[in-house]
Amino acid sequence: MANNIEQARKDIQAMLDLIYTQESVTSILQANPNLVQEVNGAAGSIRIAKRTVDGYGDYGRQNSGNAYPSGDVSLTWETHDMSVDRGVSLTVDRMDDDESGMNAFNSIASLAGQLEREKGAPEMDAYRFAKMTGTAGILEATADLTSSTIKGAIDTAISAMDDANVPAEGRVLFMVNAMYNALKNSDFFTYNLESNAANGGIDTRVATYDGMRVVKVNQDRFYSAIELNDGSSSFGYGKAAGGVNLNFMIVHPSAIIPVVKLANVKYFTPDTNQNGDSHLVQARKFYDLFVLENKVEGIYAHKATA
Repeated sequence: MANNIEQARKDIQAMLDLIYTQESVTSILQANPNLVQEVNGAAGSIRIAKRTVDGYGDYGRQNSGNAYPSGDVSLTWETHDMSVDRGVSLTVDRMDDDESGMNAFNSIASLAGQLEREKGAPEMDAYRFAKMTGTAGILEATADLTSSTIKGAIDTAISAMDDANVPAEGRVLFMVNAMYNALKNSDFFTYNLESNAANGGIDTRVATYDGMRVVKVNQDRFYSAIELNDGSSSFGYGKAAGGVNLNFMIVHPSAIIPVVKLANVKYFTPDTNQNGDSHLVQARKFYDLFVLENKVEGIYAHKATA
């Protein structure tokens, strides 16, 4: 695809018109590195630790031998294949760059940062949310929510996770912007505007809800299912056929293993680029997310109706 670079006078400093975009919101869901191992000889596979223990039995007071019933501890390593291998090659012709006064897009580091911020982070977030939502056995519900029903839906989700013995501490509440605003406008929430005004402003942000960190998510990366475009006719991702918008999702980080095995950017100058007289940037990301089989109830997804 040809680059569209507007020519500019060399004596005018180039100003980059960057797209406003949200940074990665799933980066706070970090995996315990002790639970993940690489598989020797299998570049696209990882192993995840799975441990089980037996419960209690009757203690034998009159037992002349071992009064404690004998139980077992089992530690196994499950092998999982990683499936998301993404890449892109960007070129800037030497003369286009020279005539535009851009100086290789104001440095390759800036270009790489723009690529990750505008394309990479949203796509990885969207994939992770869709992968969690599509996992069998998670807690879920479907409804169109309003300011009158959003609080009740969240409370129902919390109760379901409590009943499933999901630890309360550490849960993260992801909310699409519309539902976040609906929550703020619900009758339950009132704000001490007089006190805030005395401090020089009004702050109605909801940072936590029942101890859960609240993270706002743009709708364009908050779907129940997505499709990754192959880069031949279109790039990036989109909502998959049959996918619906997500209203909110509660995740306990212990339920998932997000893995980024490779995130690499290479740069070739026009003098080292063997395929053309142009600046060449090649970026590749190899990642995936796995939901632990014993902890699927650590995810609650609330979906809008189709």
